[in-house]
This record gives sequence, structure tokens and C-alpha cells, in this order.
Amino acid sequence: MRLGIAKNEGKDFKVAAVLSGDTHHYARYSSEFGTEFVTSGGGGAFLHGTHGLKDTISLEPSFTDENSTLSLRTRYPGPDESRKLLWGNLLFPAKNWDFSLLLGIIYWLLGFYLVARPRWDAHIIVYLVLAAGLTAYTYFQERTWRAILLSLVHALAHFGAVAGLAWLFARLNAALVEPAGWGSFFLLMPEMIAAGELAGGFIFGLNLLLTCRFLDMNHNDAFSAMRLDSHRHFLRMKIDGDELTIYPIGLDRVPARNEWKESSPTAVGSKLEPPDRPEFQPRLIEPPIVVRMHRVPPVTSTVDADVVASKDPAG
Repeated sequence: MRLGIAKNEGKDFKVAAVLSGDTHHYARYSSEFGTEFVTSGGGGAFLHGTHGLKDTISLEPSFTDENSTLSLRTRYPGPDESRKLLWGNLLFPAKNWDFSLLLGIIYWLLGFYLVARPRWDAHIIVYLVLAAGLTAYTYFQERTWRAILLSLVHALAHFGAVAGLAWLFARLNAALVEPAGWGSFFLLMPEMIAAGELAGGFIFGLNLLLTCRFLDMNHNDAFSAMRLDSHRHFLRMKIDGDELTIYPIGLDRVPARNEWKESSPTAVGSKLEPPDRPEFQPRLIEPPIVVRMHRVPPVTSTVDADVVASKDPAG
């Protein structure tokens, strides 16, 4: 999307605020020239974290004729709360049972291969299969060499779990079936799938927690995996002459289905209302943001809003 008119067209105008909603949190950056840059995507999908946002962003010449710096003023949720929320990834097997079930099936098939072929080359093949799959997944998300190296470590953790579980169940089943036969194949199925679903899901969630918390990676997947339905927010705006006022309104938590209660018979409007508790009450995320247009210089070149949005590391 293009904002602004090229200087040689002689139609310079002023931009009070640049609004974006693609990233699912609230963040406001202020410019040196008066324009506010606001991300407000708290209307529907899962929550995105804010701890990875940079304190300052360099903006190429666009609104002004020289490089400018955007400064982070507010974010919702706050960075400490954002980091705290990441611990929810330890519940990955429960919140993402279907994906964890897929991991359990992979554990079963690879585990049987190790039991049926107890040689060093089988272990190498199993590790390479895990490494290839996880590297492809991570590189698609991050596209850095660091992501590839971390994928190899991630694969090593899964390999250890597969090998350990396969060895344990093979010993337990040794008196019942031959290790390389069909009996072992089917006997391992419920054992490896159940244990693999828990172990594989936990390792996958732990990887999301650690990489997002400490390495500034996997922001999207770490928060989408938790399916958080909190920190909803929206903007209300008032235009009065050459003055724009933005009211960022937040809701810390949305009531669950069983938490709604019926409105009083005399109430006008909705038949249901949220519980009367602080976390369910809308509030201002920060004081109203006032942009006075007489302080904002005219746009002097074409601005690409997509370039500005790409500066957001969590997007």
C-alpha cells in the first residue's frame, strides 16, 4: 500500500498516524516529526507477544527528507507479561494434541526401525530424517543459518527420546514378540504413540519457549501454539478540526462460555453480560494519543506502508 504523493506532483499533504493490524498485539511508535505508528491487531486471532519489539526503529527517508527514528512508547501486553505467557508452551501436548499425535506416530515408525535394525547406521538414518523435517520447518519460518543449527539440536532431542523409548519398550516386549517381526510392530504402536505424543509434544513446545524467549525466534508459532484469547483491544478515534485523538482500549481477558451471566430483565441491549471483575472491564491501554496536525510536516516523498510494517520484528 502506498501512502503519500511524490514531491514532483506538487500535492504534499500530512499524515497524522499510520495504523496496522496484521500483528496481534498493541504497540505504538512515535516519530520525531509528529506522526504516530500504531499496531493494533487484537480483534480476533491468537495473541502475539511484545518482548521482541525493538526500542527504536530506523525509518528510511519517506515522510521527511532525512533518516528518522521511531521510538517505542507503549506495548500491550508488556514485555515481562509477554515472556511469562510463553511458559504456556509447556502444555503443548494438551493444547495441540493433533500435532502431538502426529509426532507420536512418527516416533512409533522410527522407533520400530531402530528396534528391527539395531545397528549404528539405523541411528544415523533416524537422526537425519528428524533433522531434515525439522530443518525444513524452521528454515521456512526463519530463513537463517542459526535456525538450521538450532534445528539440528532440536532434532537431537527428539532422536534421544525416540531411541530411549524404543529401547525401553523393546526390553519390556522382548518376552512376548520378536524385535523385528510384525508382532513387535503392532505391540509398539500404542506404547510409542502414547509416549511419543507426550514426549514429542513437550520437546516441540519447549523448543518454541526457549527460542522465542531467549533467541528472538519463532514468535508467531510460539504464541499461536498457545491459542491465547486474552489482551483483546481496539482503537476509537476522534477527529476535531486539525486534531486527531486515538483511544486505545484493552480487555485483559475475555470471559469463557460458562462465565457469562444473564442481564437483568430491565437491561437494554445484550441478554448476556460479563462477570463484574476487573479483568473483564475495558480500560485505556494508555492515555489518549493526541496528534495536532499543525505540528506535523507535509509528506515530501512516497511512503510504502509495507516497508514500515516490515520493521516490526514480531510480524
